[in-house]
This record gives sequence, structure tokens and C-alpha cells, in this order.
Amino acid sequence: MIVREQQEWQPALFEYTPEISLTESWGCKARELWGEKLGWLAELAHSHSALFFTDIGMGTAGIELPGASVIVHKDGSTLPNLDKIMEKNQVDLIPKLAFIVASTLNGEHINAVAGLAREMKENGAKGVIAVLTSLAHERQDHKFIEKGFGQVINQVTSLKDTVETLARHCDGALVMQPHSMRGIEFGIRHYFPMLPIDCLEFVVKKSGYDQIGNIIELGPDKGRQDEARRIANILDCPLLTLTKERDSLHGGKPKIIWPEGSRERIRDDGFTVLITDDEIRDAGTTEAIVDDLEGYTNDVRIITIKAIMSDEIKPRMVIRDGRLVQVKPRDKWAASSAVAKLNKSWIKEILITDAVQPIADLAPIADKIRIISLESEIEALVGYLRQNWIPLSQSWLRDPNQTGTLLSLDLAVEKHK
Repeated sequence: MIVREQQEWQPALFEYTPEISLTESWGCKARELWGEKLGWLAELAHSHSALFFTDIGMGTAGIELPGASVIVHKDGSTLPNLDKIMEKNQVDLIPKLAFIVASTLNGEHINAVAGLAREMKENGAKGVIAVLTSLAHERQDHKFIEKGFGQVINQVTSLKDTVETLARHCDGALVMQPHSMRGIEFGIRHYFPMLPIDCLEFVVKKSGYDQIGNIIELGPDKGRQDEARRIANILDCPLLTLTKERDSLHGGKPKIIWPEGSRERIRDDGFTVLITDDEIRDAGTTEAIVDDLEGYTNDVRIITIKAIMSDEIKPRMVIRDGRLVQVKPRDKWAASSAVAKLNKSWIKEILITDAVQPIADLAPIADKIRIISLESEIEALVGYLRQNWIPLSQSWLRDPNQTGTLLSLDLAVEKHK
């Protein structure tokens, strides 16, 4: 038997171009459906349409005037006020075609978008396009397999219901940086065009990290490896690919597997470490990586489009069997807030967008936060779409020289197992 010594990891640059399909990608199929189903709205888009920032979810352009156009009751119910939304956006008459920007983190926000679309149509709109800076339940798209047993965990998935609710009153949607293309696929099944919009290149190029001479990108998750490769290519830097294990049945706390000698190489070469993900919700994966880097680097940078930042889970009194009992979090890891997990001295910057309103108070890490706004980019993208409604060429929604923004239609191939 030949025993081969395991080679230590070495940083290396590489060329990477994502696989783009003009026929098979979900983005392409959504584009074709857009033209087929919504072509009749072209004249209205050009002559009688308007863009509305709604405050639903308090994401992009909704932070300035909290509560001005949306009532959020203490039970969580969310009620948009159409008159207030029109006043905020300086629109006197409901247009025939309305674009409504919302940050839908939960089912209440989805109901609010659908209800607003219905209200607009009852008041004269012919079409409504949702512009979603986040999509509720997009992680709840498929069932997990029980670790070690290979059996399906029969938990409820809810992304299909989200898409069905949107399709009831909206005519189409633009989805900023979807977690996966599963929602786009569900939309096509329901004859509801949802265009996946890539924000990552815009944010990475806005970061200025290409000016850091010694930076390395980490690929923290099997599902995001192509994104990590793309970022490493944009920044012309090495990529370190990691492996993550997660027991979905028992809390889901991640474990990170590092290539042999990789952290030592980060330390010895003095790398600035960049961790990029489309969203940070509980910060479990990010915390696991950052904790493993303690003592190996004093400069970690994080980029995320959607900084959801879940809050701390605290013990509380609830009604059980007709009496009050105290319920505690399952474990210490689950109880910690995302902000607490990221409050490490060796994290120097967390670059986020205003796609969502973080749930937790960011005050403890305010000195680390830098925000890049998507508002003007969405305005440019929708402005292009209003003048170029029908996809007549392969560059539709993809050429910054035409659209005026690096936000673009995502035509990358993604296959679901």
C-alpha cells in the first residue's frame, strides 16, 4: 500500500468565470417568462409607471421615516398606508404600473406586499411589480436529511407559499441577491416571473478591498463556493475553500474543516481575511470561521448583502398546561445574538447594505459597520426597465453601460438536487 503525505495548503491565484447560460439558467427562463407574460405592459411601463419605496420591512430607503407609511402593530401585523406611501414618494396619482420596493423578512411582510398590490389595483393600477431587497422564507426551500441516518426530516417548507402569496396580486418581481434560485424556479412553476438580481459585484467593487495588497477570500459554505470564486477573481486574490458540517436536526451549529496548514499560512503571510456571504442571520457559520481564526490574523473583513442579525434568545415565561413556566434557550450558542457573535477584536470591518433592517441593535459593533446603499442602484435598474421593458437582447438588464448600475440579471447556472 502506498501512503501519500497530505500536501499543505498553498495560496494561489486562479482564473474563474461563472457558468452563464442564455438558455438553461433560471434567470434566463424568468426573463423569457417576463417577456411572454408581461409584454402587454410595455407601453404603460414607458408612459405611466412609478417607483415606490414602501417602508415594508424598513429596508432600503425605509429607514429615514420609520412608521410613516406602514403601521406595525405590537403583534407583528404590518399594514401599509397607500396614501402615505404616495405622499412619501411624491406621487399624486396611482400609476397604471407600479414598482413597489419592500424588504420582506417574514410572512407578515409578504402579506403586506400582496395587500398593497391588491389595494393599488383596486384603485386603478393595471400591473404591480414587487422589488424585493430580501425574500421571506427563502431558506425554507427544501427538506434536510437527518445526519447519519439519510432520512428526510419532515419539517414544513414555506418558500412555495411565499411565492404563491406574491403571485396572487403581483404580476412579477425583482429579487435582490436571492439565497438560491429555488424561489425563481417556484415562480416559473406558477407562471410568475421573478428576476434574480445580482448585487454582489456592485458591493465588492464598492468595498475598495482591491486596494488591500495582501487579502485572501474564504469560501465558507458549499452552496456559496461559486460566489467566493467569483469574488476572489474580482479582487485578484487567493481563495481558501472551507468545508462546513451542520447537524440540522440538533440545533444546526456548524463545524468548519480547514485544509491542512491553511491557518498557519494566513498567519505567516500576514493575510487580511475576507469572508463574504449573501446574508448573515444567526451568524453561526461566520462566528465559527472567525473563532477558528483567533491568533492567526488580526484583520478580518466581512461582506454581506443582507445583515439580518438575529437577536438574542432570552428565557421567558409562557403558558403551558394552564400554568406559567419558564422556557430557556436550548443551548448557549443558540441564545447568543448575531451581534455578540461578531463582536470580536480581530474583526475590523463589517460591510453591509441597506437591503434589510437588522433585527438586533448594532450599537456594540457600530464602529465596525460600513453601509452601502442600494437605493440609487434600484432607481437606475427600474429606470432602465421602464424604458426597455421587453427583453430584446442578451444584454437586457446586464450591461452597466446601458443600465447605469452594476446590479444585473443573474444568468448563472444553478442546479437543484
